[in-house]
Amino acid sequence: MSQKQGCLFILLSISLAFANDDFKSQMDPSTEHNKAHLKEDLSGIIDKNPEDMNPVELQFHYFRQHDYDNDEKLDGNEIIMSILHHEQQSMETNGGNQAERGFTDEQLISIVEEVLKYQDTDGDGKLDFHEYTTPYNQAKQDQI
Repeated sequence: MSQKQGCLFILLSISLAFANDDFKSQMDPSTEHNKAHLKEDLSGIIDKNPEDMNPVELQFHYFRQHDYDNDEKLDGNEIIMSILHHEQQSMETNGGNQAERGFTDEQLISIVEEVLKYQDTDGDGKLDFHEYTTPYNQAKQDQI
């Protein structure tokens, strides 16, 4: 799996086909990366420490953090903004050049189309929280 695919996979939980240990560890509230990222992004918004959140709460806050129009769904633009936000966070963490984007516009469009193709079960062109978390929940079921 390429770094770009891994980044997307971590951020959006797009497909059960990509479910692997890297994804599971990225959604684990005990990882330092997730705790630091959420703590920074949610500072002043909620009082709960990410260390005290369970995986469902982490997923919820990842989801709500990028629902810019507060319609309780992620549209294509919000998915792209989520990818770019997390890409920037990753570059800052790893000391990368922030002027360089990891995804082209065409790749972002393709990613959004694939996400919606596999996860938008009601066909409205957006992901609700259930649709967003389905691949993660399916991957978790497969572990059992």
